[in-house]
Amino acid sequence: MPTPSPSPSKSIVQRDIANSEAALQDGETPEARKTRVLAAIEDGSLAKSGVTRLDLSGCDLARLPEKIGALTSLEFLNLGDNPLSSLPESFDGLVNLRVLFFLRCEFVAVPVVLGRMKSLFMLSFKANRVRDVPEGCLPPSLGWLILSDNEIEKLPACIGECVGIRKLLLAGNKLTNAGLPDGMARRPDPTRRLRFRFGFFWFSYFGFRLPRVVVVVVPPPPRRVP
Repeated sequence: MPTPSPSPSKSIVQRDIANSEAALQDGETPEARKTRVLAAIEDGSLAKSGVTRLDLSGCDLARLPEKIGALTSLEFLNLGDNPLSSLPESFDGLVNLRVLFFLRCEFVAVPVVLGRMKSLFMLSFKANRVRDVPEGCLPPSLGWLILSDNEIEKLPACIGECVGIRKLLLAGNKLTNAGLPDGMARRPDPTRRLRFRFGFFWFSYFGFRLPRVVVVVVPPPPRRVP
């Protein structure tokens, strides 16, 4: 006889408990919480809890445990403010992950493993040291892509496969017209509106047909003489 599935309300309660237990507890130091959560990832107990939200920002993580890919229920993961520069190959095991933040980490390239994450909707590498955005690193499911304040000179053709993208932030890079792929104009959808930030300006387009962007350099305002 098959085991009955838990009711939706019970599942929500279990999820909320798991998310609360993965957060910083009253009287717990950030270092103790980091040790506890990493141990729970390694022994599999965090995966069994059904956790959907995990904030590991500012934990001084130089690498992630290989078993992080076992957190198949995870939907939100914040890894910002860590000295991370790579991801384990098991990372694509996060099959339900939709939101992923790497604010102020140390990546010089967007990991290709992210291109295999079919549920990923929001991805941020703001203020890293990214120079390379390789082919295949961006999943077609992306709706928001934040690459501001890096050293990017060229975007990959695979960005043209992200036909549902709504917001693309590229300010603070070294991009010119030559670095924008022709694939960005593929398969326009007139029902979608894309907000595209390049340099100092917002550009809004209906569909995904992006014309070549003229890069405008705005001089700083003159200093006020006292």
